[in-house]
Amino acid sequence: MNVIFTNYEKRELVTNGIVMITVEEAKVIIENEFSPINKELTPLHQALDRVLAGDVLAPISLPPFRQSAMDGYAFRKADGNELLVTGEIRAGELTFPVIKKGEALRIFTGALVPDECDTVVMQEKTDRKENLLVISDEKLKEGSNVRPVGEQLTKGDVAVAKGTMLTPGVIGLLASLGLTEVEVYKLPTIGLAVTGDELVRPGESLIKGQIFESNSVTIETALNQKGYSVNQLSFLPDQFEATKIELKKLVDKNDVLIVTGGISVGDYDFVWGGLKELGCEILYYKIKQKPGKPMLLGKIGQKYVFALPGNPYAALSCTYQYVFAALDQLSGRTKPGLLQIKLAMAHDYNKKGDRAEFLKASISGGNVSILGAQASSMLSSFVEANAQVYVPDNVNVLREGDVVDVYLLPG
Repeated sequence: MNVIFTNYEKRELVTNGIVMITVEEAKVIIENEFSPINKELTPLHQALDRVLAGDVLAPISLPPFRQSAMDGYAFRKADGNELLVTGEIRAGELTFPVIKKGEALRIFTGALVPDECDTVVMQEKTDRKENLLVISDEKLKEGSNVRPVGEQLTKGDVAVAKGTMLTPGVIGLLASLGLTEVEVYKLPTIGLAVTGDELVRPGESLIKGQIFESNSVTIETALNQKGYSVNQLSFLPDQFEATKIELKKLVDKNDVLIVTGGISVGDYDFVWGGLKELGCEILYYKIKQKPGKPMLLGKIGQKYVFALPGNPYAALSCTYQYVFAALDQLSGRTKPGLLQIKLAMAHDYNKKGDRAEFLKASISGGNVSILGAQASSMLSSFVEANAQVYVPDNVNVLREGDVVDVYLLPG
């Protein structure tokens, strides 16, 4: 499947040696190609959504001492239900009266349970008059409301396994073990390049024949939603030498390069030639899909290049379906890409042609509806969209109630 740019021209490349592949084949290539690249230590408070690069062993037992699970009274169960209260133990307190037979200590949640005590009764199950305590809980058993040492984790246990994504709850667990940093897989550095002399940045004056450039902010914010950031952003002129030089800079300084536009075979599509001279190995070019057929995944040394179409929806759809999966695998995430579910169609849909389709859609009432404005240049239906419906290349007709594959958009 791999092909190297050699001495043929870009138009010949399209017809010689490069075969358009299916969506499924493209995804298998990504699944097999991408894996975590590096590891790094990161502070816990900055570790949200990062992935552990190794098992974390518990440095202490949790809890590290016998702990009261209730506000109440600590005593020996064998001493009966009428006891004399001789003192109290607050959470964090290390000194307290020695308890004798027939005595109890007032105790609070999280406080250390004395060795002489084996049971804690919650205060709602008692009647106290001055220092005389009467226990009314007839179902109370020895050991009740006492958290034993290591109830949650024993010292040396695997507290959190390699490959776990760090959620607030997991981060809290690691903090309760006294840890301040963890080893995680490093996030890939990303360069983003946008091509097209017809593009004008928002805020500048627009003249006839020009359009406002939206791909840079669209792709960057999509990456931000998944926890990634753009390390470098470049706008490439429609000039071969300038394009080649800037592509090299971006490849040299980043793990992944994303380019939008310039990957077709027009006279001013110079991304092809620039990648060719940088020795790019093609993993695939052209996918049997709408939108985004002219999409390339390449490799220069150990660096990856995603060359996406220039049309805004095509670029964003390819980011959702392919770039996200690749970045997640580089970051060690075990469930890469968008979350996929199955839902019933809310209406009929007829597909034209033999290409697979990724369609902007809206989920409501447990069903999914395909929206309008599906052209590769159109973003307007994203005002309502919260999903993409996937229609395989061999399916042309969907009926109301048919179950389809649905990708949930981030957020």
